[in-house]
Amino acid sequence: MDSLMKPELFPTVQEVMDNATVSVIVIAAIFFILKCNTLSSPLGCLINLVYSQYVRKKCEKNIEVMSFGAPIIPGDITLNDLYNIIPMNPPVSTTDLTGKELLEMLEENLERTFSCDPYLQMGGYVKRCLGLTLYFKIENPSGHRIQKLFIGNEEADPDHLYTAAFVTMQGFPQKYGRNRKNHSERIIDVMQNYLARHSPIKAELRGTVIVV
Repeated sequence: MDSLMKPELFPTVQEVMDNATVSVIVIAAIFFILKCNTLSSPLGCLINLVYSQYVRKKCEKNIEVMSFGAPIIPGDITLNDLYNIIPMNPPVSTTDLTGKELLEMLEENLERTFSCDPYLQMGGYVKRCLGLTLYFKIENPSGHRIQKLFIGNEEADPDHLYTAAFVTMQGFPQKYGRNRKNHSERIIDVMQNYLARHSPIKAELRGTVIVV
């Protein structure tokens, strides 16, 4: 391996690494914006709030869903932090799905989070959502955990078509929904625009996922 290393390339490699760490200050955070909470988190609430405040004006969404996030410590938030939250700056996407599909997707997510079989547990986090309120029982069998699901102030209608915003198929698997659209807005740009108008930022839990 040592024979393959070329010292003359070291400065070039270091320059690439330096440029890859973007340190432009975007905004200040006034407390620890955490991801690490199974049901909900301040970081998930923040990103979904970004969706709702900025993209809602153009997409007329009902629901926001996200599945990303690296924690942010108090202090300056840099562009590098935003890329750690959602890498690669994907476009904001929307899809239409029925209440039945939404229930199925959330039940699938709950099973992957709380399955009795450890080999079926994947990820360890319930999807971060805004625009809905979910009541569920952890101990129930797969497919029967959700007790009530509300969209806004109304109970979800299995036959009604709802619109949801998300980024990448990790947020919404391809098998759910129809009329998928990738919008011109990219999530890092959306976050920058939102954060520029809300400094310092404070994200709070909203109680969208509730154990009964």
